[in-house]
Amino acid sequence: MATADFNGDGYLDLAVVNDNDSTVSVLLGNGDGTFQSQKTYSTGAQVEFVTTGDLNLDGKQDIVVANYGDQDVGVLLGNGDGTFKPQVTYKVGGPDSGLAIADLNGDGIPDIVASYYHPSQLGVLLGKGDGTFEAVREFNTTQSQGYEVTIADLNGDGAPDLISSDLHASIGVLLNVTLAKAKLSDVVVPGTSKDVEEIVAKYSGDSRYAGSKSAPIKVKGSGGKTN
Repeated sequence: MATADFNGDGYLDLAVVNDNDSTVSVLLGNGDGTFQSQKTYSTGAQVEFVTTGDLNLDGKQDIVVANYGDQDVGVLLGNGDGTFKPQVTYKVGGPDSGLAIADLNGDGIPDIVASYYHPSQLGVLLGKGDGTFEAVREFNTTQSQGYEVTIADLNGDGAPDLISSDLHASIGVLLNVTLAKAKLSDVVVPGTSKDVEEIVAKYSGDSRYAGSKSAPIKVKGSGGKTN
């Protein structure tokens, strides 16, 4: 079950998965703790989990479901009025039982993480910013019968890390190294000139990492003789 404001009226609404008939139900809130009649949307087989987020950055809440039986993730983009487009699915590497959403690679776009019941892996779907996603990338854990996954910055480096649980009372932690940053400092180099130059490193980005630009560092000649 997940809560979000699906129609922009300021009231929380509900999304509930229905395993037996492979649907997700949306119940719009009235603002007084009661809800309107459900509207259902088709999902994949044995839908296990639901979460929400603005996947295409249009200011409207979308729905993501874990289709355990089909081993895929279903994305239902929101129309902003409490209704949703039909699901689009993305294949993952195992029966998925848990989901979480966050920007994992620092490009400002939400990504999806799915936990697998088996094998011992987490699947990451990097978002493209338009509500679609790249092919899944798997990361191994040491667990069996995975259950849920959550996301938090565990070591204070500003990068979201992954925490997974399984049905055998164990927790797995995968620290995020995508956003690792180098520390730059001004330098002095041997040479007769005392001129100062600024250097900036630029990376254009690729399919895995967002483009970035470093802060400038100053390179100054020592003004001394060189051998």
